[in-house]
Amino acid sequence: MRTKIKQLNSFGQSVWLDYISRELIDNGHLQKIIDMGVLGVTSNPSIFNKAITSGTNYDNLIRQLAQAGEKTLTIYDSLTIKDIQDAADLFMPIYLKTEQKDGFV
Repeated sequence: MRTKIKQLNSFGQSVWLDYISRELIDNGHLQKIIDMGVLGVTSNPSIFNKAITSGTNYDNLIRQLAQAGEKTLTIYDSLTIKDIQDAADLFMPIYLKTEQKDGFV
């Protein structure tokens, strides 16, 4: 079945998700959204603030890094870089299929 998002894609529109989180990646929902036709995802400090503070998905890693003596900025960078890398891995097939026009994080 062709989704509304894929219909938009057929008109040359690239639909992107304006949110990213560890939960979205870990529970497979980001992959489902990609399968529906979403071609990229945005991230910024506000998005990560909401993702990190709205649940417990980051708590263990934050705790581990803090106990290891890492500074706040290093902890933040570790969390965000991991999410971006993992999301980019999911979008890689789109990046290749669209000849680097979509599939960005």
